[in-house]
Amino acid sequence: MQDYTPDRLVSIIACVSNEQRWEQCAKRISSQVLPRGFHREYIPVRGAASICAGYNEGMRRARGRYKLYLHQDVLLLKPNVIKDLLAVFDRHPDAGIVGIAGSVSLPDNAAWYTAALSDCYMHVLETRGEGVRCVVGNVWTDRDVEAAVADGLLLMTAVDIPWREDLFRGWHMYDIAQCFEMRARGYHLYLPQQQTPWVLHDTRKISDESADLQHWRDVFLEHYGGRRELFHV
Repeated sequence: MQDYTPDRLVSIIACVSNEQRWEQCAKRISSQVLPRGFHREYIPVRGAASICAGYNEGMRRARGRYKLYLHQDVLLLKPNVIKDLLAVFDRHPDAGIVGIAGSVSLPDNAAWYTAALSDCYMHVLETRGEGVRCVVGNVWTDRDVEAAVADGLLLMTAVDIPWREDLFRGWHMYDIAQCFEMRARGYHLYLPQQQTPWVLHDTRKISDESADLQHWRDVFLEHYGGRRELFHV
């Protein structure tokens, strides 16, 4: 195993339950153009009890300062995604976490994508059933956007804060909680400018709404609902 400098190593962490999807995801990552002197390592976590448990295991195993947490069904569409994410940390030394879809406010129902359209920033291709659609929110100009929350389909961090596996023992709301945990500690969250979609989320689900999701939203609101200062930037 080569000994890379942590500041020049990106650890790719994903919970894997479908080997074919992970193989496709990792293949796209392997073709990414990294900044000069940077390297990547892959940390697939299999058999995780929850996504927070899996991400915490991946964090413990990772050697890089920068960690890219993504779903196994996310495909990077352009060759500079990782490079462009890293550049956000260079532009914003106060950044602890960077996402690609999110909102500058979190509504009272804890569903970020139901915020006012002017608050939502997203430009993602996703499959729904047998079709592909482009999900677009507010239009970026020429700047990164500081946000309150970001979606967990893809998140990059520069600091290690444990994922709340004590609270979230499923597969929902872990991402919004992590954004709050970062910001409560004084780190900032940014969404980089995206003129075109950077990823395809090959979920193939008809809907994300479920009783399970609502349960974890209730858990989130019970724990974080009193932190009103974190619901907006």
